[in-house]
Amino acid sequence: MKSSRILIIWVGMLLAACGVVGEPAVADSGLLISSFLFDFSKEQYDWQADFADYPVDSAQAASYLLSATYTARPENLGNGVSAMMLTGNNQGEKLFMYMKKKVTGLVPDVNYTVIFEIELASELPAKGLGKEVLLKAGATYSEPKTMIDNGNYVLNVDKGESFNRGEDMVPLGNIGTTEGTKDFQLITRSNGETSGPFIAKSNSKGEMWLMVGTETTFHGITTVYYSKVNVILSSSNQQ
Repeated sequence: MKSSRILIIWVGMLLAACGVVGEPAVADSGLLISSFLFDFSKEQYDWQADFADYPVDSAQAASYLLSATYTARPENLGNGVSAMMLTGNNQGEKLFMYMKKKVTGLVPDVNYTVIFEIELASELPAKGLGKEVLLKAGATYSEPKTMIDNGNYVLNVDKGESFNRGEDMVPLGNIGTTEGTKDFQLITRSNGETSGPFIAKSNSKGEMWLMVGTETTFHGITTVYYSKVNVILSSSNQQ
Protein backbone atom coordinates (compact mmCIF):
# COMPACT_ATOMS: atom_id res chain seq x y z
CA MET A 1 0.00 0.00 0.00
CA LYS A 2 1.26 3.45 -0.86
CA SER A 3 2.33 5.70 1.99
CA SER A 4 -0.24 8.34 0.93
CA ARG A 5 -3.12 5.94 1.60
CA ILE A 6 -1.64 4.97 4.97
CA LEU A 7 -1.38 8.68 5.81
CA ILE A 8 -5.06 9.25 5.05
CA ILE A 9 -6.04 6.48 7.47
CA TRP A 10 -3.50 7.69 10.03
CA VAL A 11 -4.63 11.32 9.99
CA GLY A 12 -8.28 10.32 10.26
CA MET A 13 -7.64 8.15 13.28
CA LEU A 14 -5.55 10.79 15.01
CA LEU A 15 -8.38 13.30 14.65
CA ALA A 16 -10.93 10.85 15.99
CA ALA A 17 -8.94 9.34 18.86
CA CYS A 18 -7.75 10.57 22.24
CA GLY A 19 -5.69 8.93 24.96
CA VAL A 20 -4.18 5.53 24.18
CA VAL A 21 -6.01 3.11 21.91
CA GLY A 22 -4.61 -0.38 21.58
CA GLU A 23 -7.53 -2.48 20.38
CA PRO A 24 -7.17 -3.65 16.77
CA ALA A 25 -9.90 -2.52 14.38
CA VAL A 26 -10.61 -3.64 10.83
CA ALA A 27 -11.05 -0.74 8.40
CA ASP A 28 -13.29 -0.88 5.33
CA SER A 29 -10.15 -1.42 3.25
CA GLY A 30 -9.53 -4.73 5.02
CA LEU A 31 -6.59 -3.39 7.02
CA LEU A 32 -6.08 -4.41 10.61
CA ILE A 33 -5.24 -1.17 12.42
CA SER A 34 -4.02 -0.37 15.94
CA SER A 35 -3.37 3.15 17.19
CA PHE A 36 -1.23 4.16 20.16
CA LEU A 37 -1.47 7.83 21.07
CA PHE A 38 0.69 9.08 23.95
CA ASP A 39 0.13 12.64 25.21
CA PHE A 40 2.78 13.19 27.90
CA SER A 41 0.94 16.20 29.32
CA LYS A 42 -1.37 13.58 30.85
CA GLU A 43 1.06 10.91 32.10
CA GLN A 44 4.31 9.07 31.36
CA TYR A 45 2.64 5.88 30.07
CA ASP A 46 5.57 3.76 31.36
CA TRP A 47 7.98 5.02 28.70
CA GLN A 48 11.57 4.26 29.78
CA ALA A 49 14.58 6.39 28.82
CA ASP A 50 18.19 5.27 28.21
CA PHE A 51 21.37 6.26 26.37
CA ALA A 52 23.87 4.65 24.00
CA ASP A 53 27.09 5.44 22.11
CA TYR A 54 29.10 6.69 25.06
CA PRO A 55 32.05 5.22 27.03
CA VAL A 56 31.72 2.68 29.82
CA ASP A 57 34.55 4.30 31.78
CA SER A 58 32.79 6.13 34.63
CA ALA A 59 35.09 9.16 34.58
CA GLN A 60 34.53 9.71 30.87
CA ALA A 61 30.81 8.94 31.10
CA ALA A 62 30.35 11.56 33.85
CA SER A 63 31.30 14.33 31.41
CA TYR A 64 28.33 13.40 29.21
CA LEU A 65 25.92 14.77 31.87
CA LEU A 66 23.23 12.25 30.94
CA SER A 67 19.80 12.76 32.45
CA ALA A 68 16.20 11.79 31.71
CA THR A 69 13.04 12.62 33.65
CA TYR A 70 9.32 13.20 33.37
CA THR A 71 9.05 16.90 34.10
CA ALA A 72 7.50 20.22 33.08
CA ARG A 73 8.33 21.69 29.69
CA PRO A 74 10.07 25.09 29.48
CA GLU A 75 7.81 27.89 30.71
CA ASN A 76 7.49 29.53 27.29
CA LEU A 77 5.64 26.38 26.16
CA GLY A 78 3.06 26.57 28.95
CA ASN A 79 3.34 26.51 32.71
CA GLY A 80 3.11 23.07 34.30
CA VAL A 81 2.77 21.08 31.05
CA SER A 82 4.60 17.77 31.49
CA ALA A 83 6.88 16.06 28.98
CA MET A 84 9.63 13.46 28.73
CA MET A 85 12.97 15.30 28.97
CA LEU A 86 16.27 13.79 27.80
CA THR A 87 19.58 15.63 27.83
CA GLY A 88 23.23 14.80 27.22
CA ASN A 89 26.58 16.45 26.49
CA ASN A 90 28.12 14.61 23.55
CA GLN A 91 31.91 14.26 23.79
CA GLY A 92 32.49 11.66 21.09
CA GLU A 93 31.51 10.97 17.49
CA LYS A 94 27.84 10.67 18.42
CA LEU A 95 25.41 10.23 21.32
CA PHE A 96 22.08 8.42 21.14
CA MET A 97 19.37 9.38 23.64
CA TYR A 98 16.22 7.25 23.40
CA MET A 99 13.08 6.08 25.10
CA LYS A 100 11.09 2.90 24.65
CA LYS A 101 7.64 1.47 25.38
CA LYS A 102 6.12 -2.01 25.03
CA VAL A 103 2.67 -2.14 23.45
CA THR A 104 0.36 -5.16 23.55
CA GLY A 105 -2.88 -6.38 22.03
CA LEU A 106 -1.50 -6.90 18.53
CA VAL A 107 -2.00 -9.97 16.37
CA PRO A 108 0.93 -12.34 17.10
CA ASP A 109 3.68 -12.85 14.53
CA VAL A 110 2.34 -10.33 12.02
CA ASN A 111 4.22 -7.75 9.95
CA TYR A 112 2.89 -4.24 10.58
CA THR A 113 3.44 -1.06 8.60
CA VAL A 114 4.37 1.57 11.19
CA ILE A 115 3.92 5.34 10.95
CA PHE A 116 5.07 7.73 13.67
CA GLU A 117 4.13 11.33 14.39
CA ILE A 118 6.29 12.87 17.12
CA GLU A 119 5.93 16.28 18.75
CA LEU A 120 8.93 17.52 20.73
CA ALA A 121 10.49 20.75 21.93
CA SER A 122 13.95 21.73 20.67
CA GLU A 123 16.08 24.85 21.09
CA LEU A 124 18.53 24.14 18.26
CA PRO A 125 18.10 26.19 15.04
CA ALA A 126 17.70 24.41 11.72
CA LYS A 127 20.54 26.40 10.11
CA GLY A 128 22.85 25.70 13.05
CA LEU A 129 23.30 22.77 15.40
CA GLY A 130 19.75 21.53 14.88
CA LYS A 131 20.72 19.96 11.57
CA GLU A 132 23.32 17.84 13.41
CA VAL A 133 20.75 16.11 15.61
CA LEU A 134 18.67 13.45 13.87
CA LEU A 135 15.34 12.19 15.20
CA LYS A 136 14.73 8.47 14.73
CA ALA A 137 11.84 6.14 15.47
CA GLY A 138 11.32 2.41 15.19
CA ALA A 139 9.81 -0.79 16.49
CA THR A 140 11.10 -4.26 17.37
CA TYR A 141 9.59 -7.57 18.50
CA SER A 142 12.07 -7.85 21.40
CA GLU A 143 13.13 -5.25 23.97
CA PRO A 144 15.76 -2.74 22.81
CA LYS A 145 18.54 -2.45 25.37
CA THR A 146 21.85 -0.74 25.94
CA MET A 147 24.74 -3.21 26.17
CA ILE A 148 28.53 -3.06 26.46
CA ASP A 149 30.70 -3.56 23.39
CA ASN A 150 34.40 -2.75 23.10
CA GLY A 151 34.40 -0.30 25.98
CA ASN A 152 31.26 1.56 24.95
CA TYR A 153 27.55 1.43 25.67
CA VAL A 154 25.77 0.57 22.42
CA LEU A 155 22.25 -0.33 21.34
CA ASN A 156 21.32 -3.97 20.69
CA VAL A 157 19.15 -3.07 17.67
CA ASP A 158 19.98 -1.62 14.26
CA LYS A 159 19.09 2.09 14.35
CA GLY A 160 21.04 2.90 11.20
CA GLU A 161 24.01 5.21 10.84
CA SER A 162 23.46 8.92 10.40
CA PHE A 163 20.63 9.56 7.89
CA ASN A 164 20.49 5.95 6.72
CA ARG A 165 17.61 3.69 7.68
CA GLY A 166 18.36 0.80 9.98
CA GLU A 167 16.60 -2.53 10.17
CA ASP A 168 14.80 -1.42 13.34
CA MET A 169 14.62 2.40 13.11
CA VAL A 170 13.99 5.05 10.47
CA PRO A 171 15.09 8.73 10.37
CA LEU A 172 12.36 11.37 10.69
CA GLY A 173 14.54 14.40 9.98
CA ASN A 174 16.57 16.76 12.14
CA ILE A 175 15.29 18.66 15.20
CA GLY A 176 16.09 22.13 13.89
CA THR A 177 13.71 24.95 14.79
CA THR A 178 12.83 28.11 12.89
CA GLU A 179 15.29 30.97 13.03
CA GLY A 180 15.02 34.10 15.11
CA THR A 181 14.61 32.73 18.63
CA LYS A 182 16.73 31.03 21.27
CA ASP A 183 13.71 29.62 23.10
CA PHE A 184 12.46 26.06 22.92
CA GLN A 185 9.97 25.51 20.11
CA LEU A 186 7.55 22.67 19.47
CA ILE A 187 8.23 20.80 16.24
CA THR A 188 6.54 17.79 14.65
CA ARG A 189 8.20 15.06 12.63
CA SER A 190 6.73 12.01 10.87
CA ASN A 191 8.14 9.23 8.74
CA GLY A 192 4.93 9.45 6.73
CA GLU A 193 6.25 12.74 5.35
CA THR A 194 9.96 11.92 5.01
CA SER A 195 11.43 8.46 4.59
CA GLY A 196 8.07 6.69 4.56
CA PRO A 197 6.66 3.86 6.67
CA PHE A 198 8.61 0.77 7.54
CA ILE A 199 7.76 -2.78 8.55
CA ALA A 200 8.05 -4.28 12.06
CA LYS A 201 6.88 -7.67 13.27
CA SER A 202 4.97 -8.41 16.46
CA ASN A 203 6.23 -11.24 18.65
CA SER A 204 4.42 -14.48 19.51
CA LYS A 205 2.57 -12.72 22.37
CA GLY A 206 1.22 -9.94 20.19
CA GLU A 207 3.71 -7.43 21.62
CA MET A 208 5.97 -4.83 20.07
CA TRP A 209 8.51 -2.36 21.46
CA LEU A 210 8.30 1.22 20.20
CA MET A 211 11.43 3.41 20.17
CA VAL A 212 12.06 7.12 19.72
CA GLY A 213 15.47 8.79 19.98
CA THR A 214 17.89 11.47 18.86
CA GLU A 215 21.40 10.99 17.49
CA THR A 216 23.71 13.95 18.14
CA THR A 217 26.92 14.33 16.12
CA PHE A 218 28.21 17.69 17.41
CA HIS A 219 30.18 18.15 20.64
CA GLY A 220 27.92 19.81 23.18
CA ILE A 221 24.58 19.61 24.96
CA THR A 222 21.34 18.45 23.35
CA THR A 223 18.10 18.68 25.34
CA VAL A 224 14.69 17.61 24.06
CA TYR A 225 11.21 17.48 25.58
CA TYR A 226 8.88 14.88 24.04
CA SER A 227 5.27 16.10 24.15
CA LYS A 228 3.46 13.49 22.07
CA VAL A 229 4.21 10.19 20.36
CA ASN A 230 1.49 8.92 18.03
CA VAL A 231 1.86 5.57 16.29
CA ILE A 232 -0.35 3.81 13.75
CA LEU A 233 0.22 0.13 12.95
CA SER A 234 -1.59 -1.39 10.00
CA SER A 235 -1.57 -4.85 8.46
CA SER A 236 -3.64 -6.86 6.05
CA ASN A 237 -6.01 -9.17 7.90
CA GLN A 238 -5.36 -11.76 5.21
CA GLN A 239 -1.76 -12.53 6.34
